Amino acid sequence: MQAVYFEKFGGSEVLRVGEMPDPVCGSSQVLVEVKAASVNPVDYKIVAGEGLPLPLFGKFPRIPGSDFAGVVLETGRSVKHVSPGDRVYGVSTSFFGGPGSHAERLATNQRVVRRIPQGLSFETMSAIPVGALTALNGLRQCGNLSGKRILLTGASGGVGLFALQLAKNFGAHVTTICSAKNVALVKRLGSDDARDYANTPLTAFGRDFDIFFDAYGPTELKDAAKLIRAGGYYVTTLPRGAKIFKAVFGFAFHNPRVVMANLSIKKEGFETIEKLLVDKKIEVLISQKFSLAKAAEAYETLMKGGVPGKIIITL
Repeated sequence: MQAVYFEKFGGSEVLRVGEMPDPVCGSSQVLVEVKAASVNPVDYKIVAGEGLPLPLFGKFPRIPGSDFAGVVLETGRSVKHVSPGDRVYGVSTSFFGGPGSHAERLATNQRVVRRIPQGLSFETMSAIPVGALTALNGLRQCGNLSGKRILLTGASGGVGLFALQLAKNFGAHVTTICSAKNVALVKRLGSDDARDYANTPLTAFGRDFDIFFDAYGPTELKDAAKLIRAGGYYVTTLPRGAKIFKAVFGFAFHNPRVVMANLSIKKEGFETIEKLLVDKKIEVLISQKFSLAKAAEAYETLMKGGVPGKIIITL
């Protein structure tokens, strides 16, 4: 099969496209013919070896990629919920050292493979899992959102756009920060107050928020604490050991709680996102599409930043 692969850690320059061995379907796995796969920050971090214990898993060459959508080719003997020919979407096990989704075929654990709801496309569903389930998990750890005031940075990104739409569906008042060119977009998707980050530094806000959802990522905890009401939450999509350690001391006198937003593969999470999509309560924004042969260009585009929504690879 044709696949994206890398033989050493690095940036988009280490990515190659060529022939790789066809995956073999294990007893609890689903073998999928991939039709579309999105590109996420976690994918280029895997390629870079950044903050991940990848040297502990497998050997080079490795295939990156997390999200996918496609058609079931084969199922393992313990798999009951999908069958050959079904249209499915899900997540690869690339962040645990397994083969990724940026390939013509993928074998992945049955727990992270779901049927595509009627009327939804491969491209739409390939853009869902990592971004939407990360946003949902981060928000759900903050309790009932009805009437809560949320500050959301990185609002036009792959996680941010889902966080915005989910928070609005759950009854929150959302103030968003993004680039000037994306202000109109986030307003259309429900932002109550959209700000251009170049003209509105975080210091322009007071301690007015119950939740600070930092989908952009690098905010220091001492700065975040100045924005959050007592007992509120700081949600970060970049959980690192240093942040956890600092949280014990940096927030000690104000008591916001730190939430590490990460991908959750619980069944109810998938079901929530699927229902909202079917009911047209949330939408997926796909900004750019690349062929498998141009995967390195897709990675480079995402790494440069500023792209609203998702980038996908079509096969």
